[in-house]
Amino acid sequence: MRTLVEASAVFDQCAGIGRYSRNIVSRLLELGVDDHWTLMRAPAERGGGAYYTPPRGQGVRVVNLPFSRRNADRIWFRLGIPLDARLFAGGADVVYSPDFTAPPMARTPRMITIHDLAFLTHPDKTTDALRRYLERVVPCQAESADLVAVVSNATKADVQRLLGIDSERIVVVRNAVDERFFRAQPLGQIERARLGIPDRYLLMVGTVEPRKNHINALRALEASGVGQDVPLVIAGRPGWGFEEAVAYAEKLYQRGIVHLPQYVPDVDLPGLVAGATAMLYPSWTEGFGLPVAEALAAGVPVITGTAPALKEVGGDLALYADPADVDTMAEHIRHVVAIDSTLEERRARQEWIRQFSWDSSTSIVYESLRKIAQ
Repeated sequence: MRTLVEASAVFDQCAGIGRYSRNIVSRLLELGVDDHWTLMRAPAERGGGAYYTPPRGQGVRVVNLPFSRRNADRIWFRLGIPLDARLFAGGADVVYSPDFTAPPMARTPRMITIHDLAFLTHPDKTTDALRRYLERVVPCQAESADLVAVVSNATKADVQRLLGIDSERIVVVRNAVDERFFRAQPLGQIERARLGIPDRYLLMVGTVEPRKNHINALRALEASGVGQDVPLVIAGRPGWGFEEAVAYAEKLYQRGIVHLPQYVPDVDLPGLVAGATAMLYPSWTEGFGLPVAEALAAGVPVITGTAPALKEVGGDLALYADPADVDTMAEHIRHVVAIDSTLEERRARQEWIRQFSWDSSTSIVYESLRKIAQ
Protein backbone atom coordinates (compact mmCIF):
# COMPACT_ATOMS: atom_id res chain seq x y z
CA MET A 1 0.00 0.00 0.00
CA ARG A 2 1.24 3.48 -0.88
CA THR A 3 -0.02 6.04 1.63
CA LEU A 4 0.30 9.80 1.54
CA VAL A 5 0.13 11.21 5.07
CA GLU A 6 -0.57 14.90 5.65
CA ALA A 7 2.07 15.10 8.39
CA SER A 8 2.34 18.81 9.19
CA ALA A 9 0.93 18.29 12.69
CA VAL A 10 3.30 15.37 13.26
CA PHE A 11 6.35 17.59 12.83
CA ASP A 12 5.19 21.01 13.96
CA GLN A 13 2.43 20.87 16.59
CA CYS A 14 3.26 20.48 20.27
CA ALA A 15 -0.30 20.42 21.66
CA GLY A 16 -2.90 17.65 21.67
CA ILE A 17 -3.37 17.19 17.92
CA GLY A 18 0.39 17.01 17.46
CA ARG A 19 0.77 14.36 20.14
CA TYR A 20 -2.11 12.35 18.68
CA SER A 21 -0.63 12.61 15.19
CA ARG A 22 2.85 11.52 16.27
CA ASN A 23 1.60 8.55 18.23
CA ILE A 24 -0.59 7.28 15.39
CA VAL A 25 1.82 7.94 12.51
CA SER A 26 4.93 6.56 14.22
CA ARG A 27 3.08 3.32 14.92
CA LEU A 28 1.63 3.18 11.40
CA LEU A 29 5.16 3.15 10.00
CA GLU A 30 6.05 0.22 12.25
CA LEU A 31 2.84 -1.66 11.48
CA GLY A 32 3.13 -1.15 7.73
CA VAL A 33 6.83 -1.87 7.49
CA ASP A 34 6.38 -3.43 4.02
CA ASP A 35 4.30 -0.52 2.73
CA HIS A 36 5.36 2.82 1.25
CA TRP A 37 4.77 5.97 3.27
CA THR A 38 5.11 9.56 2.12
CA LEU A 39 4.99 12.09 4.96
CA MET A 40 4.04 15.38 3.35
CA ARG A 41 4.66 18.48 5.43
CA ALA A 42 3.78 22.11 4.91
CA PRO A 43 6.37 23.68 7.25
CA ALA A 44 5.38 26.04 10.02
CA GLU A 45 6.25 29.65 9.28
CA ARG A 46 8.21 30.01 12.49
CA GLY A 47 10.57 27.18 13.36
CA GLY A 48 8.85 23.82 13.64
CA GLY A 49 9.99 20.36 12.73
CA ALA A 50 11.43 19.74 16.15
CA TYR A 51 8.83 17.32 17.45
CA TYR A 52 9.40 14.28 15.25
CA THR A 53 12.27 12.54 13.49
CA PRO A 54 11.03 9.90 11.02
CA PRO A 55 12.78 6.53 10.83
CA ARG A 56 15.39 6.09 8.17
CA GLY A 57 15.00 3.28 5.72
CA GLN A 58 13.30 2.07 2.63
CA GLY A 59 9.58 2.71 2.45
CA VAL A 60 9.46 6.07 4.28
CA ARG A 61 10.15 9.46 2.74
CA VAL A 62 9.46 13.05 3.75
CA VAL A 63 8.27 15.67 1.27
CA ASN A 64 8.49 19.31 2.38
CA LEU A 65 6.13 21.53 0.43
CA PRO A 66 7.55 24.75 -1.05
CA PHE A 67 5.01 26.78 0.91
CA SER A 68 4.03 27.09 4.59
CA ARG A 69 1.12 25.48 6.39
CA ARG A 70 -0.69 28.80 6.42
CA ASN A 71 -0.28 29.14 2.67
CA ALA A 72 -1.29 25.51 2.14
CA ASP A 73 -4.53 26.23 3.99
CA ARG A 74 -5.00 29.37 1.93
CA ILE A 75 -4.39 27.63 -1.42
CA TRP A 76 -6.27 24.40 -0.83
CA PHE A 77 -9.06 25.29 1.56
CA ARG A 78 -9.68 29.05 1.64
CA LEU A 79 -9.31 29.64 -2.10
CA GLY A 80 -10.17 26.08 -3.13
CA ILE A 81 -7.42 25.83 -5.76
CA PRO A 82 -7.29 22.13 -6.79
CA LEU A 83 -3.49 21.91 -6.79
CA ASP A 84 -3.07 18.14 -6.85
CA ALA A 85 -0.70 16.72 -4.21
CA ARG A 86 0.78 14.45 -6.89
CA LEU A 87 2.71 17.46 -8.17
CA PHE A 88 4.77 17.39 -4.97
CA ALA A 89 4.56 13.84 -3.62
CA GLY A 90 3.78 11.54 -6.51
CA GLY A 91 0.93 9.06 -6.57
CA ALA A 92 -0.62 7.09 -3.70
CA ASP A 93 -3.26 4.46 -3.13
CA VAL A 94 -4.77 6.32 -0.20
CA VAL A 95 -4.45 9.68 1.59
CA TYR A 96 -4.56 9.94 5.38
CA SER A 97 -4.65 12.99 7.63
CA PRO A 98 -4.50 12.76 11.45
CA ASP A 99 -5.67 16.38 11.39
CA PHE A 100 -8.87 17.96 10.05
CA THR A 101 -7.86 18.39 6.42
CA ALA A 102 -6.22 16.37 3.66
CA PRO A 103 -4.70 17.78 0.46
CA PRO A 104 -6.52 17.14 -2.84
CA MET A 105 -5.46 14.09 -4.83
CA ALA A 106 -7.94 13.30 -7.58
CA ARG A 107 -9.54 9.85 -7.68
CA THR A 108 -7.71 8.74 -4.54
CA PRO A 109 -9.62 7.59 -1.44
CA ARG A 110 -8.90 9.49 1.73
CA MET A 111 -9.43 9.48 5.48
CA ILE A 112 -9.39 12.59 7.67
CA THR A 113 -9.61 13.03 11.45
CA ILE A 114 -12.05 15.28 13.31
CA HIS A 115 -10.90 15.98 16.85
CA ASP A 116 -13.91 18.02 17.95
CA LEU A 117 -16.65 20.29 16.66
CA ALA A 118 -16.23 22.98 19.32
CA PHE A 119 -16.50 25.64 16.63
CA LEU A 120 -20.12 24.52 16.19
CA THR A 121 -21.09 23.42 19.71
CA HIS A 122 -19.36 26.33 21.51
CA PRO A 123 -18.70 29.00 18.86
CA ASP A 124 -17.99 31.64 21.52
CA LYS A 125 -15.00 29.62 22.73
CA THR A 126 -12.93 30.11 19.59
CA THR A 127 -11.81 33.10 17.53
CA ASP A 128 -14.15 34.47 14.87
CA ALA A 129 -11.56 33.94 12.14
CA LEU A 130 -10.90 30.30 13.08
CA ARG A 131 -14.61 29.60 13.51
CA ARG A 132 -15.43 30.96 10.04
CA TYR A 133 -12.60 28.94 8.50
CA LEU A 134 -13.60 25.68 10.19
CA GLU A 135 -17.30 26.20 9.44
CA ARG A 136 -16.48 26.44 5.76
CA VAL A 137 -13.80 23.77 5.49
CA VAL A 138 -14.54 20.94 7.92
CA PRO A 139 -18.06 20.02 6.67
CA CYS A 140 -16.73 19.86 3.08
CA GLN A 141 -13.75 17.74 4.13
CA ALA A 142 -16.00 15.36 6.04
CA GLU A 143 -18.53 15.10 3.23
CA SER A 144 -15.91 14.27 0.58
CA ALA A 145 -13.82 11.85 2.68
CA ASP A 146 -14.28 8.11 2.27
CA LEU A 147 -13.82 7.69 6.02
CA VAL A 148 -13.88 10.14 8.91
CA ALA A 149 -11.88 9.22 12.00
CA VAL A 150 -13.02 10.69 15.32
CA VAL A 151 -11.24 10.63 18.67
CA SER A 152 -14.18 9.62 20.87
CA ASN A 153 -17.71 8.27 20.72
CA ALA A 154 -18.88 11.69 21.86
CA THR A 155 -17.26 13.32 18.82
CA LYS A 156 -18.82 10.64 16.62
CA ALA A 157 -22.25 11.63 17.89
CA ASP A 158 -21.50 15.28 17.13
CA VAL A 159 -20.28 14.48 13.62
CA GLN A 160 -23.44 12.48 12.90
CA ARG A 161 -25.76 15.12 14.37
CA LEU A 162 -24.12 18.31 13.16
CA LEU A 163 -22.48 17.26 9.88
CA GLY A 164 -24.93 14.55 8.82
CA ILE A 165 -22.24 11.92 8.23
CA ASP A 166 -23.53 8.33 8.21
CA SER A 167 -22.28 6.06 10.96
CA GLU A 168 -20.84 3.66 8.36
CA ARG A 169 -18.35 6.32 7.26
CA ILE A 170 -17.15 7.13 10.78
CA VAL A 171 -14.35 5.27 12.53
CA VAL A 172 -13.62 5.84 16.23
CA VAL A 173 -9.85 6.17 16.70
CA ARG A 174 -9.45 7.30 20.28
CA ASN A 175 -6.64 9.14 21.93
CA ALA A 176 -4.56 7.14 24.39
CA VAL A 177 -1.86 7.57 27.00
CA ASP A 178 1.88 7.07 26.65
CA GLU A 179 3.29 4.31 28.85
CA ARG A 180 5.53 6.83 30.58
CA PHE A 181 2.51 8.25 32.45
CA PHE A 182 1.72 4.83 33.95
CA ARG A 183 5.33 4.52 35.14
CA ALA A 184 5.76 8.16 36.19
CA GLN A 185 7.17 9.16 39.56
CA PRO A 186 6.69 12.64 41.05
CA LEU A 187 9.36 15.17 40.22
CA GLY A 188 12.18 15.35 42.72
CA GLN A 189 13.09 18.41 44.74
CA ILE A 190 15.70 19.60 42.23
CA GLU A 191 13.27 19.34 39.31
CA ARG A 192 10.51 21.12 41.24
CA ALA A 193 12.89 23.91 42.20
CA ARG A 194 13.95 24.30 38.56
CA LEU A 195 10.32 24.72 37.50
CA GLY A 196 9.33 26.80 40.53
CA ILE A 197 6.80 24.22 41.74
CA PRO A 198 5.91 23.58 45.41
CA ASP A 199 5.94 20.22 47.15
CA ARG A 200 2.15 19.88 47.04
CA TYR A 201 -0.03 21.34 44.32
CA LEU A 202 -3.10 21.09 42.12
CA LEU A 203 -2.44 21.09 38.39
CA MET A 204 -3.98 22.47 35.21
CA VAL A 205 -2.40 21.49 31.89
CA GLY A 206 -3.28 23.04 28.55
CA THR A 207 -3.24 26.20 26.51
CA VAL A 208 -4.63 29.21 28.37
CA GLU A 209 -7.70 30.06 26.30
CA PRO A 210 -11.43 30.50 27.05
CA ARG A 211 -12.40 26.91 26.21
CA LYS A 212 -10.22 25.55 29.03
CA ASN A 213 -12.16 27.60 31.61
CA HIS A 214 -9.25 28.91 33.67
CA ILE A 215 -11.37 31.78 35.01
CA ASN A 216 -13.85 29.54 36.84
CA ALA A 217 -11.06 27.20 37.94
CA LEU A 218 -9.35 30.15 39.63
CA ARG A 219 -12.64 31.28 41.20
CA ALA A 220 -13.15 27.78 42.55
CA LEU A 221 -9.63 27.71 43.92
CA GLU A 222 -10.28 30.97 45.79
CA ALA A 223 -13.63 29.72 47.07
CA SER A 224 -12.12 26.43 48.28
CA GLY A 225 -9.80 28.20 50.71
CA VAL A 226 -7.02 25.65 50.23
CA GLY A 227 -4.73 27.60 47.90
CA GLN A 228 -2.26 28.70 50.56
CA ASP A 229 -1.51 25.07 51.45
CA VAL A 230 -2.06 23.48 48.03
CA PRO A 231 -1.62 26.10 45.28
CA LEU A 232 -2.62 25.62 41.66
CA VAL A 233 0.14 25.11 39.07
CA ILE A 234 -0.93 26.29 35.60
CA ALA A 235 1.22 24.64 32.93
CA GLY A 236 0.33 25.97 29.52
CA ARG A 237 1.25 28.63 27.02
CA PRO A 238 -1.02 31.63 26.46
CA GLY A 239 -3.38 31.07 23.52
CA TRP A 240 -6.00 33.43 22.17
CA GLY A 241 -8.12 35.41 24.61
CA PHE A 242 -5.74 34.63 27.46
CA GLU A 243 -5.49 38.13 28.93
CA GLU A 244 -8.25 37.99 31.55
CA ALA A 245 -7.26 34.55 32.82
CA VAL A 246 -3.57 35.41 33.01
CA ALA A 247 -4.27 38.72 34.80
CA TYR A 248 -6.41 36.87 37.35
CA ALA A 249 -3.78 34.16 37.78
CA GLU A 250 -1.03 36.74 38.27
CA LYS A 251 -3.10 38.42 41.00
CA LEU A 252 -3.43 35.07 42.78
CA TYR A 253 0.27 34.43 42.19
CA GLN A 254 1.01 37.51 44.28
CA ARG A 255 -0.93 35.84 47.10
CA GLY A 256 1.02 32.60 46.71
CA ILE A 257 -1.92 30.40 45.68
CA VAL A 258 -1.06 30.09 41.97
CA HIS A 259 2.21 29.17 40.27
CA LEU A 260 2.80 29.97 36.59
CA PRO A 261 5.61 27.94 35.02
CA GLN A 262 3.75 28.21 31.69
CA TYR A 263 5.61 25.87 29.33
CA VAL A 264 6.87 22.67 30.94
CA PRO A 265 9.33 20.55 28.92
CA ASP A 266 7.69 17.39 27.64
CA VAL A 267 10.21 15.23 29.47
CA ASP A 268 9.01 16.71 32.79
CA LEU A 269 5.28 16.39 32.10
CA PRO A 270 4.69 12.82 33.41
CA GLY A 271 6.47 13.60 36.68
CA LEU A 272 4.58 16.87 37.03
CA VAL A 273 1.28 15.03 36.59
CA ALA A 274 2.26 12.15 38.90
CA GLY A 275 3.17 14.54 41.71
CA ALA A 276 -0.10 16.50 41.62
CA THR A 277 -2.66 16.23 44.40
CA ALA A 278 -5.27 16.38 41.62
CA MET A 279 -5.70 17.40 38.00
CA LEU A 280 -8.14 20.27 37.48
CA TYR A 281 -9.58 20.27 33.95
CA PRO A 282 -13.01 21.96 33.86
CA SER A 283 -13.17 22.60 30.11
CA TRP A 284 -16.38 23.80 28.54
CA THR A 285 -16.02 21.22 25.79
CA GLU A 286 -13.50 18.67 24.50
CA GLY A 287 -13.23 16.11 21.76
CA PHE A 288 -11.42 13.77 24.15
CA GLY A 289 -9.59 15.35 27.10
CA LEU A 290 -6.05 13.97 27.06
CA PRO A 291 -4.93 15.54 30.40
CA VAL A 292 -7.77 13.68 32.11
CA ALA A 293 -6.54 10.36 30.72
CA GLU A 294 -2.91 11.14 31.56
CA ALA A 295 -3.72 12.04 35.16
CA LEU A 296 -5.72 8.85 35.64
CA ALA A 297 -2.88 6.84 34.10
CA ALA A 298 -0.58 8.33 36.76
CA GLY A 299 -3.11 7.38 39.45
CA VAL A 300 -4.00 11.01 40.18
CA PRO A 301 -7.53 12.23 41.07
CA VAL A 302 -9.28 14.33 38.42
CA ILE A 303 -11.81 17.14 38.67
CA THR A 304 -13.25 17.86 35.24
CA GLY A 305 -16.21 19.22 33.33
CA THR A 306 -19.42 17.49 32.28
CA ALA A 307 -18.91 17.44 28.50
CA PRO A 308 -19.77 13.99 27.06
CA ALA A 309 -16.20 13.29 25.91
CA LEU A 310 -14.80 14.07 29.37
CA LYS A 311 -17.29 11.67 30.95
CA GLU A 312 -16.36 9.06 28.36
CA VAL A 313 -12.70 9.34 29.35
CA GLY A 314 -13.17 9.71 33.11
CA GLY A 315 -15.96 7.17 33.61
CA ASP A 316 -16.68 6.60 37.31
CA LEU A 317 -13.08 7.46 38.23
CA ALA A 318 -13.30 11.28 37.95
CA LEU A 319 -15.18 13.99 39.83
CA TYR A 320 -17.44 16.16 37.66
CA ALA A 321 -18.71 19.71 37.88
CA ASP A 322 -20.61 21.80 35.39
CA PRO A 323 -18.04 24.26 34.01
CA ALA A 324 -20.16 27.16 35.29
CA ASP A 325 -20.66 25.64 38.77
CA VAL A 326 -17.86 27.22 40.80
CA ASP A 327 -19.30 26.03 44.13
CA THR A 328 -19.29 22.34 43.17
CA MET A 329 -15.81 22.70 41.72
CA ALA A 330 -14.60 24.25 44.98
CA GLU A 331 -16.23 21.44 46.98
CA HIS A 332 -14.40 18.85 44.89
CA ILE A 333 -11.11 20.70 45.41
CA ARG A 334 -11.58 20.63 49.18
CA HIS A 335 -12.39 16.93 48.99
CA VAL A 336 -9.30 15.84 47.02
CA VAL A 337 -7.02 17.96 49.19
CA ALA A 338 -8.41 16.51 52.42
CA ILE A 339 -8.23 12.82 51.47
CA ASP A 340 -5.16 10.98 50.20
CA SER A 341 -5.80 8.35 47.52
CA THR A 342 -5.31 4.75 48.55
CA LEU A 343 -3.12 2.44 46.51
CA GLU A 344 -6.28 0.59 45.45
CA GLU A 345 -7.86 3.81 44.16
CA ARG A 346 -4.74 4.74 42.21
CA ARG A 347 -4.60 1.31 40.62
CA ALA A 348 -8.30 1.48 39.73
CA ARG A 349 -7.72 4.71 37.83
CA GLN A 350 -4.81 3.19 35.94
CA GLU A 351 -6.72 0.02 35.13
CA TRP A 352 -9.65 2.01 33.74
CA ILE A 353 -7.51 4.09 31.43
CA ARG A 354 -5.70 1.04 30.00
CA GLN A 355 -8.65 0.61 27.63
CA PHE A 356 -7.33 3.61 25.66
CA SER A 357 -4.48 2.13 23.64
CA TRP A 358 -2.32 3.73 20.93
CA ASP A 359 -1.62 0.30 19.45
CA SER A 360 -5.32 -0.50 19.21
CA SER A 361 -6.15 2.88 17.70
CA THR A 362 -3.33 2.60 15.16
CA SER A 363 -4.50 -0.86 14.11
CA ILE A 364 -7.94 0.60 13.42
CA VAL A 365 -6.41 3.32 11.24
CA TYR A 366 -4.23 0.85 9.34
CA GLU A 367 -7.05 -1.59 8.60
CA SER A 368 -9.31 1.30 7.59
CA LEU A 369 -6.72 2.61 5.15
CA ARG A 370 -6.24 -0.83 3.62
CA LYS A 371 -10.00 -1.19 3.25
CA ILE A 372 -10.56 2.05 1.33
CA ALA A 373 -7.32 1.64 -0.66
CA GLN A 374 -8.68 -1.60 -2.08
